[in-house]
Amino acid sequence: MRLILLRHGETDWNALDRYQGHTDIELNAEGEGQARRAAGGPVGDLIEDAEELVAVCSPLARARRTAEIVLQARVGAASVAVDPELMELAGGEWEGLELSSIAERWPDEHRLWRPEPALDAGPVGGETLRGAASGPCVRCADTCPRTGQTLRATVVPRLCSSWPTVR
Repeated sequence: MRLILLRHGETDWNALDRYQGHTDIELNAEGEGQARRAAGGPVGDLIEDAEELVAVCSPLARARRTAEIVLQARVGAASVAVDPELMELAGGEWEGLELSSIAERWPDEHRLWRPEPALDAGPVGGETLRGAASGPCVRCADTCPRTGQTLRATVVPRLCSSWPTVR
């Protein structure tokens, strides 16, 4: 069995360097193009080659639309289950703010969070990586069919080239 983790395509807030968190922002035209390009590449090949396909995404429109575009392009109409546990980290007071503004208002917190986030760093009033990490992992394990096969993970951390790479 293979688990493919794919981040959503670009939104207008990504392009503006705004923190999104739980704010429901739609994909922009570039984000839809990124999803189509992902479908045409190795991600699409993995999906097409899957013996059994279980698609699960966040309830946020950007995640749902990315999944729909990729799946439609490679396997036709496929259902996508929605799981709130897969939502992005809650952004607290940072949601909707540009990252430069966050850095000015909360320099210490921003420095710990970016460019390589510390597990216990995060948005003021929001979630940290450590605090949120177990939810999606547990939910993925619960959602994946029990086949007795080895689980191999393919992680596609970003579709948008302007996003930082987290190591």
